[in-house]
Amino acid sequence: MFRKPQQRMELLTPHFRVIFPVGEEVIALRSAEILEYQYDMIQLLVGGSLHRFPVVVNNQNDVSNGFVTPINFRTEIEIPPIHGLSMNPRTGGWMETVAPHELVHALHFSNIPRYSIPQVISWFSPDLARSLHSIAPFGMIEGIAVYHESNIIYGESGRGNYPFFTNRVLAANAVEKTWSLAQHLQPTRFNRPLDRHYSGGYSFISWLQWYYGPETTRTSIETFVRYPFMGYGFALRQATGVSTQRLFEQYSETLAETILKHKESVNVSNQPAYRTFLGNIRGMEARNPVWLDDEHLLIALPGQFSMRQGFYKLNIHSQTLESVLETGQVRDYALWMENDHLYYARFHAHPWVSNTATMDIHQFGLSSKNDIRLTRNSRARAPFMIHGELNGLLNVSDTSQWVRFISEDEMDIVLDVYPDHIVRVLPRPHNDDEVAIILNRNGVQGLWLIRLEDLDEILNQNPTIAFRNGSILDMSWSQDGYRLYFSADASKTMNIYQFDVAGEKVFQITNSLFNAFNPAERADGGKLAFISQEGEQQLPAVMKREDFLMRELQPVEWQLELLDRMERPRLGSHFAHLSEHWEMRPYRTGLRWLRPRTIVPLANPADGFINQRFGASIWGTDVLSQHSYSLDISFSNGHLWSDFFYTNTTFYPGYTLELFSRPLTTANGLLLERGGGLFFPFRWITNANVRQSWITFRPGLKYRSIRLDLNTVDPDIRDQFRSDWISDTSIAGFLAYYHRIQQNIRDIQPNSGTIFFTQAEQTLRTDRFVKRNGLRAGVIQYVSPWLSANHGLRFSAEVLTQSRARLFGTSGLVYEGFEENVLAGLNNAGSLKARYVLPLAYIDNGWISVPLFFERVYMAFQANSVFNLNADDLLQSSRTVFGIELRTDLRFYNLPVNLGFVVGFEPTRNSWNVIGSGSTVQ
Repeated sequence: MFRKPQQRMELLTPHFRVIFPVGEEVIALRSAEILEYQYDMIQLLVGGSLHRFPVVVNNQNDVSNGFVTPINFRTEIEIPPIHGLSMNPRTGGWMETVAPHELVHALHFSNIPRYSIPQVISWFSPDLARSLHSIAPFGMIEGIAVYHESNIIYGESGRGNYPFFTNRVLAANAVEKTWSLAQHLQPTRFNRPLDRHYSGGYSFISWLQWYYGPETTRTSIETFVRYPFMGYGFALRQATGVSTQRLFEQYSETLAETILKHKESVNVSNQPAYRTFLGNIRGMEARNPVWLDDEHLLIALPGQFSMRQGFYKLNIHSQTLESVLETGQVRDYALWMENDHLYYARFHAHPWVSNTATMDIHQFGLSSKNDIRLTRNSRARAPFMIHGELNGLLNVSDTSQWVRFISEDEMDIVLDVYPDHIVRVLPRPHNDDEVAIILNRNGVQGLWLIRLEDLDEILNQNPTIAFRNGSILDMSWSQDGYRLYFSADASKTMNIYQFDVAGEKVFQITNSLFNAFNPAERADGGKLAFISQEGEQQLPAVMKREDFLMRELQPVEWQLELLDRMERPRLGSHFAHLSEHWEMRPYRTGLRWLRPRTIVPLANPADGFINQRFGASIWGTDVLSQHSYSLDISFSNGHLWSDFFYTNTTFYPGYTLELFSRPLTTANGLLLERGGGLFFPFRWITNANVRQSWITFRPGLKYRSIRLDLNTVDPDIRDQFRSDWISDTSIAGFLAYYHRIQQNIRDIQPNSGTIFFTQAEQTLRTDRFVKRNGLRAGVIQYVSPWLSANHGLRFSAEVLTQSRARLFGTSGLVYEGFEENVLAGLNNAGSLKARYVLPLAYIDNGWISVPLFFERVYMAFQANSVFNLNADDLLQSSRTVFGIELRTDLRFYNLPVNLGFVVGFEPTRNSWNVIGSGSTVQ
C-alpha cells in the first residue's frame, strides 16, 4: 500500500496511539477524546482490552470509510465524512459516528478468553488469534457495533434510530418471503440492500440484547472465540439457553409485531395515491429525480444488478429507460440543472497513491453530450450556481465549507461553520440573494432560509425549520420559488414536506409506509416526483398535486428554539481537560516493526531427496504497512533453508526484495538453489470512473545459482556431476494494461474491457552453456451478449516462447477439461480460449449453526485450442477441447469457495473427462 508522503504526528492517550497528518491536530484530539470517553462503555458491551492501540486517521480520501483489521491490528479512519443518506445526522459529526463504531470492533477482536484455542494461538501470533473473530457471521460483528452506535445518545444517535436504515428491514420483511436468520447476518453481494448485514444484524442483535439481557452478546462473543469451530449457533445457545431455530422464531414474532405496529402508526388508510416506476427491474435503487419535461425524469442510478451506473432518462408513460451519461457520482447525488447543462460531482482516483480519491465537479451538456471537468482536485461536491458563478461544498477536515469557484483550481470561502457541517445549499429561484441551507449543528440538522448579506449571522439564528425528533435530509425548490420541498424523518418514517414561503406554513405531502425522499416538483406544479422505499427497492415515484396529503403542521412542531441544544457539550468534550496532559510528538516508524507479529511453526513432508523439514514462518510490518517482511526458515538434509521477502512502500513505486536458499529435488539428487531478486511494482490508474483503466508494470533483477548436493548422489557416480555453483543473472518484467474494465453487481466476469499482458525474462550472464530466456504475451477481451441477464463472453489468446531451459510453465494455457496438461514440457506453445458464462440462480441463503452460505449457481461453456509452436504443421498438432461447467459460489466460515463439475470433450480423440473442481478464489 503506497501512501502519499506526509509529515505525521502521534497522540498518546491511556489506551490509544492516534497517528495523524500535521495540520489535523484538532481532529486527532477530538477523536482521542471520543475514544477514551467511549472505552469503558464499549468494554462492558464486548469485553477485550487495548494498550497503545494504533488509530490511523488520514485526510487524503474523499471516498470515506473506517475499518479495523485484526492482521496488523489497528483501525484506520478517513477524516472526510460520508455524504448522503447512509448515516444518522442526529449522532452529530462524522467522528462521533465512526470512532465509537470502530472501537467496538477493536475491543471485540481483542477479546481473547483464557484457556481457549485463540489464547494458545496468541502465544505465536496475536493477530491470528484475533482474526478468528472474523469467521463469525459479519452481521453479528457489524450488528453489535451499530447497536452501540445507536445508544451513544439514547433514542437519537446511530443508525438504529434512523428510519432510512431501520425501515429497510421492515420493508423487506413486510412481504410473504422474509429474510432468514442467515440473511440477516450474512453479507450479500448480489441482492439489495448490499449492506444488509448492517441493518439485519443490528435488528437481530438489538432484539437479542433487549430480550435476553445486556450480557448476551458479550457472552456469545466469548463463547464463539473460545470454541470457534463450533459455529455461531452454538455460541448463541450457550448465551441464551435456546436453540438457534427457536431464537429466530421468537425474533420473527417480535419483528412481525413491530411491522404491524409500524403500519398502524403510519395509518395506511390515509396514504395518498402515487405511482411507482421500474419495479420490474430487480434491485432497482434510484436517486434524485429531476423533471426534464412533462413526461421525462432524469434519475441517478448507483451500481445496479445489470445496469451501469450513471444518469438515465425515464419516460413515465412508457416506463422506458434511456442512458444519458455513464458515470460515477458522489453519494449525495446532488445535482444542478441550468440551461441544458447538468452539474454533478464524482470521484477521481489518484494515479498511483492507494485508497486516495478526490471529488470534482463536472458539467454535462444534455444536448451536446460533452462532459467537462470544471474543477481539479478541488474536493468539492453539491454544485449550484449563484449570479452565474459556480459554487459548491468543499471537504475540509471532517466538515464542509461553502465555496465559490473563481477558476478550476481557485476558490473563495463563502461560509464556514466549523465544527458544524453544511449538507446542502440551494439558491431561491428568481432571487439568488436568498438561499436555503441545510446545516448539521451538533446533531441538529435543520433548514435555514437566509439572505446572503446575513450569512455571517447564521450560527446565531434558530433554524427556519427544524424538528426535535428528526432531521431535514434533502430539499428542492419549486420553479417559481414559492414552495420549498424537503424530506424529513420527524416521525418513524421519512416523508416529503412542503414549506409555503410566503405563508410561512409547513405541510406534510406524503404519508409513506416506509420512506419517501428526494422530492422534485414539475415545472407547472402539477406533479411531484420522489423516491419511495418499496420492499427491498427504492423506486422513482410520482404523485399528482390533487393527491397531496396537505396536512398542515402546527408551528410548535417545526418552529423550535434549538440553539441551546446545538450548543450542548459534544461527545467526549468533558475529556478535554485530560487531553492537555496527553503527549503529542512526531511520528517515527522506528525499528519496532522488526519485531515479528507472527511466528508459526512449519512442517514440510519429505519429498524425493528432501527429508522432512521443520521450521517457522515469521511475518512483521509497521503500523502504516510501509515496511513489511516475511521469512520462512527450515532445516533438513544438514542445510538451513529460507525464503525472505521485504517490501518497502515509503516512496513510489516502492520495491520488493527477495532472498532465498531452498531445496529442489531432481531425478539425480538434491539441488541447492540460492539467490534473490529486486522488483519495482508500478501501478498507474488512467481512468477510475464506471469503466476502469490502469497499467501494471513490475520490472526486476534476479540472481540465481544452483548446485547439486553430492551427499545425495551415489559415491560411484559423483565424478559425473559438477560440484561448483552454476549462476544466472537476469532481468525480468511483467506488463499489463487493463482497458475500460466494467462489471455489474451480478456479473460473473467483466462485461466489457480488454487486457493486454506480457511477461519476459532475459539472462544477462550465466555459467551455463546456453542462456535462459522467455516471453509470454496475450490479450483478453470481455463482451456481454446479453447484459441485462448478466451473460458474459470472454475471448483470449496467449503465446509462450522460451529457451530449452524453461522459465515458464504451460499449465495456464490448458483448460482443465483436458485429461492432462497436453503442452507439458514444451518451450513454444499457444492457446486460444473462449468462455461463455450465465447465471442460473442467486440462492443467497444458508445457515448459522452450520456455517454454510450459498450465494449463486452459474453455468459456463468453454472452448480451448492449444498449439505446439515447435511443430511444422500447427493445425495437425493442435488439440481442442469443449467444456461445460456447473459451478456454485458459497462461503464456509466466511471463506469464499467455488465448487463445480467440469465435463470436457475432445472430439478428435472422442475423449470425455469429468472432474470436480474447487477453489477458495472467486
